[in-house]
Amino acid sequence: MNSKSIIGAILCLAGVFLSYTGYISASGGGTYKVWWGAIAVGMYLFIKGFTEEQESKASEEAMKVTSQVNASVNQGIALSNQGKYDEAIKHYNNAININPYDASIWSYKGNSLYNKSNYDEAIKCYDEAIRLGKIKAECCGEPNLELLMQDPINAVSWKNKGLALINQKNYDDALKCFDEAVKLSPQDSKAWHLKGAVSEILERNREADAAFAKAKELGYSG
Repeated sequence: MNSKSIIGAILCLAGVFLSYTGYISASGGGTYKVWWGAIAVGMYLFIKGFTEEQESKASEEAMKVTSQVNASVNQGIALSNQGKYDEAIKHYNNAININPYDASIWSYKGNSLYNKSNYDEAIKCYDEAIRLGKIKAECCGEPNLELLMQDPINAVSWKNKGLALINQKNYDDALKCFDEAVKLSPQDSKAWHLKGAVSEILERNREADAAFAKAKELGYSG
């Protein structure tokens, strides 16, 4: 118990004790006082102190979990940067086991799977990242575009899913992904260029020209 709870318990017990001793003294027919003020204040302090203690414990536990997740993700990123994708995926899985609701972790895992040319599994991870992003951005039952745009992982997940689909030669679905990517991140020159490239493959030349022009306007030089 914290100090507030201890003081509350002491006040409450003192009030009960004083009331009881007064009752005993008045048992011959006299009057006695019930120390309601001390009892009430004591109960209030005890409950408030107990609640604050539980909230503090919950906050500490949440910080501990967040620290564990961040450590696993950072290790995964470092290993992925070294080309150690299998080891990176293990760390991402550890993070997902602790917090399966973070879209960015699913997206990072998808990137490592993509780099292993495991496009089917990468797409599943990107889809989960996209799904979680939509849930996070829901407003009145529908994903809010402005909220989706605020988190860059949403546009990145669409773009990387599109890249995975290109490698599977699924150009129609890839184009849909790049459409979503530029909608969420209209200043992403690479996404516009990829949209142009896929449009060109699909012989949608007007769309391709417009997308390439937009990419160039935004400074794409790849």
